Amino acid sequence: MPKSNSFSRRDVLKAILGDKASLLTPQITSLRAQDGEEAHIIVVGAGVAGLAAANQLQQAGYRVTVLEARDRIGGRIWTSDQMAGIPLDLGASWIHGIVGNPLSTLAVEADVEAMVTDIESYTVYMDDSIRLNDADMEETDALYKIILAEVQIEAEELEIDQPLGFLLKQAFARHDLNARNRRLVEYNINSIIEQEYAADVDTLSAWWWEEYGTFDGADVLFPNGYQWLPSHLSRGLSIELNTIISSITYDADHGVTLITRHGHTFEADAALITVPIGVLKQGSITFNPPLPANKQAAIDHLNMGVLNKVYMRFPHVFWDAESDWIDYVPLIKGEWSDFLNLAPVTNEAILMAFNAGDYGEATERFSDAQIIGDAMKTLRAMYGAQIPDPIDWIITRWKSDPFAGGSYSSNGVGASNEDREALSAPIDEVLFFAGEATHNKYFGSVHGALLTGWRAVDEIQKAFQPSSVPHEE
Repeated sequence: MPKSNSFSRRDVLKAILGDKASLLTPQITSLRAQDGEEAHIIVVGAGVAGLAAANQLQQAGYRVTVLEARDRIGGRIWTSDQMAGIPLDLGASWIHGIVGNPLSTLAVEADVEAMVTDIESYTVYMDDSIRLNDADMEETDALYKIILAEVQIEAEELEIDQPLGFLLKQAFARHDLNARNRRLVEYNINSIIEQEYAADVDTLSAWWWEEYGTFDGADVLFPNGYQWLPSHLSRGLSIELNTIISSITYDADHGVTLITRHGHTFEADAALITVPIGVLKQGSITFNPPLPANKQAAIDHLNMGVLNKVYMRFPHVFWDAESDWIDYVPLIKGEWSDFLNLAPVTNEAILMAFNAGDYGEATERFSDAQIIGDAMKTLRAMYGAQIPDPIDWIITRWKSDPFAGGSYSSNGVGASNEDREALSAPIDEVLFFAGEATHNKYFGSVHGALLTGWRAVDEIQKAFQPSSVPHEE
């Protein structure tokens, strides 16, 4: 009688589960350098900071592995083509200021098409299709600048940091603004401050909210989407997608050990952490030993704001086609005040609306139908009841994204640039940090993320000197 084949329980499970059976037994991937080998660096996060660093590290001769939690690269750059194949950026969209901006150089290298959007090209409406004229806007701007100047002087006299919104409310009371003027000034506050920093003024530091650097020149976006940047930076890199890190152990003598949610262990000489501060604030990654007190305090102090987008495609253009921006002065500050005219960019009848801060976060709890309904109420207040409903839409929910936790960082009450310096500081020359939140001048921007990735490369090179540089093909 022939001997029967014997199958273990694991063999049976493997036959059923295929590759997923490997998740049942923890795997260890040791990447630590042996004698004569170059240091192996793990980069956590395939956003711009992580890819920029990995690209340069690999060119400099290091062995590099990028671990990415998502099933795609790019992080908060995400170009979607789900709307009739039209590339639309759900996250970052612009190079803000092209003069001297390192992104401009990369865009030229990648030979991508770019288009200017003009912040001075706008139309503003109030109720019943009332279009504000230049005199209205000049008066509003003048009043806004007076109030902001007063607030800035008062902020310097504070003994303890306060919310920017607190000082603004005091200024409103002093000026005894009527309902119309208050509504107009609040529109400016939302458009100029809250949309820029993705945060309500009630959460921004009166001392540090505007400690933000800019480049000169026009703002440009990309008709074919921003995905060109992560694609350009990721060439030739080893990237493991769908790899969610749950814990990181680091030691000056033994390097780093990273464990994934499914128990896979990676060991390397050092790690560069580039996850958004929203992820660090969630505490979904455990550090052993715990992060230094000043670094954890920085994570607690800095905001992770929200700037959500709603793309709507219509049967035809019914709005002011000559304007890049279509704005509305809402009754409640921050609700459906900014629309971007994308018809010139896409050659389709597409509008994109922004909602920032608390209201932007609140919309994430609304159904798609409610969000589109609210957007259409505002558009009909501007253009009348006869305008068509959208035939398609895309809605972002960045706060609910577990691998972002929001859109980008800002300085919350009690925060300062010292927090960003603490957040960026290496630990024991084995744990390094990058990402837009770690830049104390260009936070909240793609170029800020890029520059921090390059800064981290310099820090890693000081700790680990490669003995050779690979030959460029």
